[in-house]
Amino acid sequence: MSHFTGSTLITRESDDGEVVIEVEYKFYPGSPAVMYLSNGDPGYPAEPNEVEIVSAKANGVEVELTDAEIEQVEVAAEENISEPDYDEDHDYPDDQEYPEYDDPMSYCDEY
Repeated sequence: MSHFTGSTLITRESDDGEVVIEVEYKFYPGSPAVMYLSNGDPGYPAEPNEVEIVSAKANGVEVELTDAEIEQVEVAAEENISEPDYDEDHDYPDDQEYPEYDDPMSYCDEY
């Protein structure tokens, strides 16, 4: 399942004032429901988005997040999807060149 990685900052009130927590997460996008497959077989239900919290640190120390803080991270993850976490062993091109066509049908022999 493909996923996206990201991080966000949330604040927590404490006796000493506000504490900033840096949260790193993985975001797994869900998928829509399909009523029927193309061959007429029954489809499948929707899959919801999922957020996996990788780490949560305040001043470099791992902290436990509250339910409300986890919800803040989930909202931030859905709003700030970053780049997919591609397999590092695969060499993906940084920039691809595509031919430019003045006429979209210019590559056809006949119209």
